[in-house]
Formats: sequence, structure tokens, C-alpha cells
Amino acid sequence: RALRRPWLVSVSLAAAGALVSLVLLTRPGSGQLWVALSNLIITALLGVWITYSDIRTRLIPNAAIPTLAVLYIATLLAGVAYGWLSGADVLRAAAAFAIVGVAYALLFIAGGTSPGDVKLAATLALAVGGFGWPAVIIGALGSYLLALPEAVIRWASKARQAGMPFGPYLVAGTLLALVGVLLQWW
Repeated sequence: RALRRPWLVSVSLAAAGALVSLVLLTRPGSGQLWVALSNLIITALLGVWITYSDIRTRLIPNAAIPTLAVLYIATLLAGVAYGWLSGADVLRAAAAFAIVGVAYALLFIAGGTSPGDVKLAATLALAVGGFGWPAVIIGALGSYLLALPEAVIRWASKARQAGMPFGPYLVAGTLLALVGVLLQWW
């Protein structure tokens, strides 16, 4: 029933993510990791809804995109306010948003993805952009590596026309990149 009211789901999940992020971002310690953990929790919470919706309906909920964007921007600005991130980190996140958005828009024009995937990929780039280009690349390209087994199975079984929901893989690639940031792999 709540899925019929996407703004209710979005606001509820955003409130939970914002509350956890607020607690994390006010703790002392290695701040950049707190920002990454906040983004990971936000992505996981809203990612469950995005994944469920995309698998069930082949649509990414429009309400999820601005909610994610606002929360990611808030964590970036909190990171700057606490001195854990620099202005350059925020500019890199904005550049990642633009570059990934343009790349996915070109894929959409070529018929390789849907408009929802374009919006989601660009927004998810905000989550990882503040932590360096390796995290952006892992988030963007990791999605394709994670989707490869399903794509091969669909291709081999001639189920190509059904379309493959890519939102879950975009979320998973972003989570992978954020875990890498937390573990300081990149």
C-alpha cells in the first residue's frame, strides 16, 4: 500500500537515512569515513526500494532521485562544514554527477539504457564523487561487471526482449565503491 504513495516511502526512508547520518556525522574521528558510511546507509536504505521497484515494474521511482540527491548533497556539505571534505571534493562530486550523467545519456540515446537509469546513475555519482575518481569509476563500471552474469544468461536464453532492470546493479556498484572507500581500498 505504501508503494502507491512513493513520496511517503521516500520521505520515510530519507528520514531514517538522515537520522543515522546526523548521528554519524556528529561523531569525532576520521570524518571522511563517516561521510562515506552515511552515504552507504542512505544508498542501502533507498536502494532496497529502488531495487524492488525496478525488478517488479521496470521503473525507478522518480521520488527516489531527488531524495537521494538532497541527502548526498547534505552529507557533502556536512563533510565540508566539519573540515572532513574540501571544496575540491565537492567540485569533484559535481563533476562526477555531470560526467556520469552525460555518459549514461549517450547510452540512452544509443538505446542501451532507460531514462531512469540515467537519472539514477548521475545521482549515485554524487555519493562516491567526493572520495576520488577511482570510487567513481568503480561505482559506474562495477555496475556493468555485476550485471554481466545476468546479461549473459538472458542473451543465451533469448530473453533479451524482456529488458533487464539495471537499477539494482547501479545501486550495488555504488555500494561496492563506498565499501571500498570505507576499507580504504582506493
